[in-house]
Amino acid sequence: MVASWYTNLKLACPFHYKGICTIYEQRPLACREHFVKGSARACRGGRGTAEVVQMPVQMVDALAQLASELEGTGVEAVMMPLVLVWYEENPRRGRWTWPAAMMAQRFVEIVRKMASKNSTAVVTQT
Repeated sequence: MVASWYTNLKLACPFHYKGICTIYEQRPLACREHFVKGSARACRGGRGTAEVVQMPVQMVDALAQLASELEGTGVEAVMMPLVLVWYEENPRRGRWTWPAAMMAQRFVEIVRKMASKNSTAVVTQT
């Protein structure tokens, strides 16, 4: 619903230039999580078509679940334009840390569980 609402605002991405992403290597997670097929004109609010390819697991959902477990809170999402406001209102939460290996292991477990629920996709172990 949030993605549809944001799309309906018809805001052009400020990082598109001549049909390409100028920050591709440094693009934010919100952009990385979506696989889009279609024309670049649609991303700019033009007459092209763009469609988000549905994936068995949305990384934002897996990360939200991980954060929920680590913080002992409910699952929540913060829209990119509001992240600085969220941080100002939650400075203590913004400074919490956890062991990286434990977080990575739990994240992989969450992704596997979500993938097995959502499709027949195979999540391989590396």
